Amino acid sequence: MPLLSPLTLIDREILEQSIVFRGISATEMDPFFNTCQAKTYHPGKAIISAGEEGDGLYVILEGKVGVSIPQRGSDGEAEANGVFNLRIDTLESGICFGEYSLFDKKKVSATVSALVETRLFYLATEDFYRIIGTDLRIENIIYKNILQLLTHLRHFHLSKPLIHRFKRFFVEKFSLKSMVFFLKVL
Repeated sequence: MPLLSPLTLIDREILEQSIVFRGISATEMDPFFNTCQAKTYHPGKAIISAGEEGDGLYVILEGKVGVSIPQRGSDGEAEANGVFNLRIDTLESGICFGEYSLFDKKKVSATVSALVETRLFYLATEDFYRIIGTDLRIENIIYKNILQLLTHLRHFHLSKPLIHRFKRFFVEKFSLKSMVFFLKVL
């Protein structure tokens, strides 16, 4: 179980500069700050695990996490011992993860574990939607930021189907005018 603590002023600065919240004023960030807490994970502790359902957005405040995928055997299944040992990335302060679970109901494809003692901002999916649903400007900024992030990641290691699912999410949720706004980002 992670240790919970309130956010500090330094945490607020890190969040305001993170890609997800870029362009949102400190005052507009207050609902996010008031809703979440910082979670601290000890080295080796899994934060999210491959095969489980995603539950929200995380931003690293302090520390470092490793992103790993299940080592696949010749039959395409995870090894019998369930060890996730193929590290594909290391993330540090200010970087987010879990953003896919905000838009995609699929199970998490990677395990993210603390490499050192790590403090995270955590925002549950339902809190995310409750907060952004109160202000269209904030909603547009965050969706634009996440879409830019996904587009950027696509060039490195993501498949096009995830981007298409994200676009489908917009079509289902927003009007045509909003969709045109977001597609200009691409």
